[in-house]
Amino acid sequence: MRASTQAVRNTNRFGSQLANQMARGYGASLSYSGRKREASEQNSRISYYEGDTESEDEYQGLDPEDTIIVDGPCNKKRKVIDLDDDSGEDIPLANLPVVGDDGPMEDSPAGKIFRGFPTEIHQHIADFLSDSDVVNFACICEITRDSVSQIVWKRRFDRTFDSVPGTPIGDVVAKYKSRRAISKKWTCFDLGRHGGLVTAECRRFQKSNQDDCLTMLRGLILESNATKTLDDKGNQIIHGMNLQFIYDLITGENGRSYVDIIESVLNTDFDHAMDKLRDMHKVVSASVEGTLVYAIQLCLTPISLNPRFCSMHKVSHFDLSQYQAYDTPARQPMFCGKYKQDVNLRWLLHVVNFFKYHLTAVDEGLLAHHYKDLESDQFPQPWEGRVEAGTKSLKSHWKGAYTYMDPVTMASLRMGNGNGKKSTIHTDELDNAEVIQDMTFFFDEGKSASFEWPEKWEQIVNSNPFLQVNSRQSKRSSPRGEKTKEAKKPQVKQFWGTCRGKRGHFFGRIHAMTPQQGIHGFQRLTMMKFYTKRDENGEEEYDPSQVWAFEGCVLPGGRIVVGRWWDSLSNPNVFTTQSGPFLWWNVDRSAATVPIRKEEAFEFLDTFSDPELGLI
Repeated sequence: MRASTQAVRNTNRFGSQLANQMARGYGASLSYSGRKREASEQNSRISYYEGDTESEDEYQGLDPEDTIIVDGPCNKKRKVIDLDDDSGEDIPLANLPVVGDDGPMEDSPAGKIFRGFPTEIHQHIADFLSDSDVVNFACICEITRDSVSQIVWKRRFDRTFDSVPGTPIGDVVAKYKSRRAISKKWTCFDLGRHGGLVTAECRRFQKSNQDDCLTMLRGLILESNATKTLDDKGNQIIHGMNLQFIYDLITGENGRSYVDIIESVLNTDFDHAMDKLRDMHKVVSASVEGTLVYAIQLCLTPISLNPRFCSMHKVSHFDLSQYQAYDTPARQPMFCGKYKQDVNLRWLLHVVNFFKYHLTAVDEGLLAHHYKDLESDQFPQPWEGRVEAGTKSLKSHWKGAYTYMDPVTMASLRMGNGNGKKSTIHTDELDNAEVIQDMTFFFDEGKSASFEWPEKWEQIVNSNPFLQVNSRQSKRSSPRGEKTKEAKKPQVKQFWGTCRGKRGHFFGRIHAMTPQQGIHGFQRLTMMKFYTKRDENGEEEYDPSQVWAFEGCVLPGGRIVVGRWWDSLSNPNVFTTQSGPFLWWNVDRSAATVPIRKEEAFEFLDTFSDPELGLI
């Protein structure tokens, strides 16, 4: 009796005396191929054993490197099993069918010993094999077939991905199979780089691959559960198995197929369909079909901005992103809809792209020289723990980046249409040559609740778009005189804080958003910020010309905020109002030279009055 299979196995895996004895007992012809693996063990393509497999007809048109041919005690007749089926069906769960059997065969002594092993031993052996070798292992006999049950594949899931408590084991196994199959596919989001080599058929297949990849990435993001740990150099990092899987995909490392999801920002077929890309007056929010690619790219912003992963990725379409970043909310509102629950994903992505240029383009970016010299823990980091829905307090320590244009340059930019046809160069500037701010946020339910949010501030930033929801509904009478149900609205939290660099204090509010393209964790932030000036004694005092309004979107995970600032005493929709973009990222410690105290902002607020801002 003989079982010949197709797989590459390292000599040290089955090189032991016991393994060779088992192989001889079943008459297996083990041929250790000299072919070197080019990828990691889990993702490498398999080759085949030498033996009675010379005829190409036996492969039924399949690639020999993607199949196994079996004729062992479990399957007397030969059976072709496709190991590279994109559906993931190459991973049997428990019951490989018996194609035929000429009758019972007598085991050799080694075979009897092997078949007598408890199921747990066979499953332990399977734990040391690659996916394709587990398939081969299950084909040895009915004992190994039955041992390769769902628990074997669940354990492989738990070694590769963050666990999801409460998920049925069948769903876990299906998810493992699906992710394994999708991660093997070549998926390209920027097909334009390949020019005429991309046929219509290729685009059709790539569209399917892209959809599968985006769905997989969405699941990886929402199910990630990373924790803080130390890397090989002793630096503290955020690490999790889902995050590692994402890292491997966007870098092409550890045997994963490279996915250009970050490198293709604003270069996908969807961007061109929107025009498409250069139709700067079109609002592309999360309610637009096909914007999942934007939502995923935004969620990956902390990875995109971290030099550890994406230092080689160039920024495309900076001129378009610059035009969008300084546009007014009248043309490009950050949040759309009656209650501001629909996020303008493309505008946010343009702002991230704009700052990525200034942070990483060493020769031209305004912030690049300072950014590259930051300590490792001051760079953007991915989220820790689960991505949670609902209104969540922000962590304490943040870095902030801002740019502006002088009024003449800003007017010139806004009069253009962002199509890049004009040769005029519009130069960004830093306020008072300030590079990156250090900020500290405070959320204290008791102290915040005691601070009454001024009505004037509410008129400026509309921090609570749900304020009138219930009052409107209460005025509507039910046809049957029934009491109107109260509208469900998210909690609104207040915060305050202080910034160093250019000194200032701020007061703000935050509330949750509905899921965007199936991803929860987005939040809307609004804020009033007061920069101070020095009096003749060198003390900080209120500067009425330096009061700014802020509106931003907190990305899922709570470690990135992207948004717009504007002159608080001017209408942001007016063409001439001074405004611009900002980007904040969360860090684990403050780098402020002078520590920031919790009481500073309220102490400052008590030193002045300004009826125009509702402060008396």
